[in-house]
Amino acid sequence: MTQVPRTSPDSPPSYDRRCKDITLSILRGDTIPAPVPPEVADQVLQRLVLTGALGYVDQIGLKSEDADLLAAYDAYRTRFKLDAMRSNHICLQRTAHVSEALTQAGLTHLIVKGPLRQMQTYGTAYTRPSKDTDVLVAPKDFQAAIEALKANGYRPGMEGRREKWYKDFQGQLHMVDDQVSGWSIDLHKHLTPPQAERVSDHSQWFSEIIFTPLGLRGQDKTQLPIPNMDYANLVSVLNIVKSLHGRAAEQKTLAGWRRSTLAHVCDLYVHVKDMSDQDLNAFLRHSKQAGLLSSSLLALRVVQVIFDHPFSMLAAHRTLLAEISDEDLINITLSPDDVTRWPTPHHLLIDLCRGDILKMARHLSWYLVSILARRVLVPAPSLPVSSS
Repeated sequence: MTQVPRTSPDSPPSYDRRCKDITLSILRGDTIPAPVPPEVADQVLQRLVLTGALGYVDQIGLKSEDADLLAAYDAYRTRFKLDAMRSNHICLQRTAHVSEALTQAGLTHLIVKGPLRQMQTYGTAYTRPSKDTDVLVAPKDFQAAIEALKANGYRPGMEGRREKWYKDFQGQLHMVDDQVSGWSIDLHKHLTPPQAERVSDHSQWFSEIIFTPLGLRGQDKTQLPIPNMDYANLVSVLNIVKSLHGRAAEQKTLAGWRRSTLAHVCDLYVHVKDMSDQDLNAFLRHSKQAGLLSSSLLALRVVQVIFDHPFSMLAAHRTLLAEISDEDLINITLSPDDVTRWPTPHHLLIDLCRGDILKMARHLSWYLVSILARRVLVPAPSLPVSSS
């Protein structure tokens, strides 16, 4: 059911136990006693930057008796904040342009993730850097949205066959504006790939759209459509679950992994940490109506182990990925190099289906077809032929 990472002389160094413990203590709002060796402080702060979680720490404040750690934190925080301000200012401007193009084409859409989600969660759009805009449209409007964006200067960021696979099997298309470097659009007709608990109908997501101010000087009247809080939390759920499947574990080093996974865990925690059991059960009922109950249960389990914040109502539900230890869930989120057991995509999918044979068959069939199509449409690059 799991894959064990292979080690090699070139494997990245392990994120040692003390670094991991300090990182978790910082996230949980604990006071960090002195002294903290400079090399440990540097590793911890680098990891918080790479995972995007430094913005969350900035919101709760770093508590420590170590003056050197606090000084290093302030330096990292300043650079991180400046990076967020630079990238998110561009991202918000281009998001407004994308939204205007889709609105003029008469296409209902939602801006998911990115600076607007940060504003919804923390009250500021500059919590962590965002270098793309994620937009959800109805499946029936997907091609029309592509054409509307093309008419406004955007183009697919991939070649024909790769574009076809992403459109048909991932339900999304990556698009770029050649005049704006370092930023792109991900246009979605589905928010989940076939490997995860697929949602085929997002019509309900558009039933309670919230319009939020853009928040840029000179454009104060601009209002952008975002999901209401219930669905915004489901976006965080989906991103957490997507982080648990994909390629083999031995390929998942921090450098190439989903660096924002921990940030999505933090976002969800902000919204659920003070919920009563009644409110949490209401959240799970909403998740079930959206077809994402299993995904929400799994995401809450990850939140629980990262923040050591038990949710008593989870005891009434089957534990997903029971074979994966809490320690490995922490490593998957925080330190992929140290994972010893990683769920394979098809076993994760089976667990998400919660024993529903028909659902399993449908999703596994789609998953296998998508793999076959990817190998046909997006072949792996050929290795150079040796001259010897």
